[in-house]
Amino acid sequence: MYKIFIRNKKVFLTNNPANIQEILTQSNIILLNYDENNDIQQIVSGFILNDKSESSVIIFCKNIEKLKNDFFACFEVIEAAGGVVFNPENEILLIHRRGFWDLPKGKIDDGETIFQAALREVEEETGINNVEIVKPIELKYNQAHITYHYYEMNGKQYIKLSYWFVMKINEPQNLIPQTEEDIEQAVWTKTEIIPSLYGNMYESVIDVIESVI
Repeated sequence: MYKIFIRNKKVFLTNNPANIQEILTQSNIILLNYDENNDIQQIVSGFILNDKSESSVIIFCKNIEKLKNDFFACFEVIEAAGGVVFNPENEILLIHRRGFWDLPKGKIDDGETIFQAALREVEEETGINNVEIVKPIELKYNQAHITYHYYEMNGKQYIKLSYWFVMKINEPQNLIPQTEEDIEQAVWTKTEIIPSLYGNMYESVIDVIESVI
């Protein structure tokens, strides 16, 4: 199963809608059966990108990998990696960028492994070092530790595929936000405070955080 955030929508790709029974109970659902006779571009344009409602969309197909490949072929796909970093006080490292609270992450460079990219991006964006990866983050309604979200840039449509890890540092460290990447703040935040920030946080980031607190 794949959960994709596109503007104000959640799009689910699955081989069986019963896998997401609690979503099916919502009133604003668009349910689509996908097979070889469907035009995936028409589905993306007509039911997702051009629909201004906040309806969730469930697209189901017995061959889930075909559905995934066809759906993602409608976009440019960018891979990124990042982490939820805990300090010795069990606080989480958040960044504030372009009006939103976020987690440190960034694009995977050519020749890098996912692990190398995740550590490098966290260290570059927040100024910390000696970061350790503890484990991948298991996400509900998604394959393994990956989130998917849509954005537009220079007239192109992208899906960013982000790999997420639980990380830690073993001693207190000062934070230096990477201002050239528009990061205004990097702060250690108590876990009980974080839900109060959800109003200025991307839903995909909320999913990641809620998987670990």
